[in-house]
Order: sequence, then structure tokens, then C-alpha cells
Amino acid sequence: PGLEREQILKGIDGHLWTTDMDNMLRMIVGHSGFDFEQVSARICQYVQRVRAVGGMFPDNVQSEHYDGQACRLRWAHLDYIMCAEFARRQRDGVSSEPAVNMLREALSRKEPTADTATLAMPQADDSDDDMDEMGVLDASALRSRLLGLAPAPEPAPAPAPAPAITVLAAPRLPAVSSRAAH
Repeated sequence: PGLEREQILKGIDGHLWTTDMDNMLRMIVGHSGFDFEQVSARICQYVQRVRAVGGMFPDNVQSEHYDGQACRLRWAHLDYIMCAEFARRQRDGVSSEPAVNMLREALSRKEPTADTATLAMPQADDSDDDMDEMGVLDASALRSRLLGLAPAPEPAPAPAPAPAITVLAAPRLPAVSSRAAH
């Protein structure tokens, strides 16, 4: 059901919604099919994870504040703002087409995606301090370490060398001729 502007503005607790939380809400809503209970669960998980690693949120950003109704009202408010901005741009003759296409494309994706680039595999002599043995970057661990939230990881012990295999020479066997068997 649609909400009236007054209902939207009356139900918004603006101090709970930081720019980061608004960005997460916009990303999650499109990927959850506008199921605001699912949106709420994912927003709460996000807040709990960020807080668990010592992330920086204002004190009032607590997971229990982001129920389905709060997420729905904030989405309606953001939608109202975006529609008003679109109308203003249309009235002022400012082209909004690229932003509209990008939003439409982003909301049509089933899962969040990121642009990717093909990287060369690290060479044996390359320094790979921030990578594991397979060349995969653990971005969360690196971010925590760089922000001083986690100590640098202990270097992994060098793997034990494989035991040497001794090949014993076998005595030569006499050649077998296929002609002798006839």
C-alpha cells in the first residue's frame, strides 16, 4: 500500500540513517525484491558485523532500530526525494537519463556485482604480503589491519620439505625376442 508524504516524514527517525546505512538500504532493497522483512534482517546483520569488527557507527546506529517498518519508511522517503529530484531536473531541463538507466540496471540484477579485472598471477619473486598462498586477497582482514583494528597476522610456518624419494636402479632384464617364440 502507498504511503502519504506526511506518513513517510512522520515515521522517519532521521538520526538512525547515516549515508552508509542509506547506501546499504538502497543496495539491499533491489536485491531482496522489496521484501522489507528480508531487508531488515540483512541491514541488522550488516550493523552487527560492522560493530563486531570495531567499525565506526554513531552510537544510535543499533541493529534493533532497523525493523521492516523502519526500512520501508526510509525507502519511501528516499524514493520520494529521488522522484522530487527527477521532477526538478525535468523542469529545469537537466538531463537525468544516464542516472535513471544506471539505477534501472542496478535494480534489475539478481545479486550484487562488482566490476572485475583480470590480474596476472603473482610471480615467485613478487612480494605478496597481503595475499594468501593462492593469491587471494582477504580484504576484510587487510582493512582491519590497516585501520589498526587487528594485529598483523603471524607468518605461516614454511611447509616441511617433502621427503626425498630414492630411486633404486633395477638390474637390466634380458631382451625378449618375439621371433624366438614361434
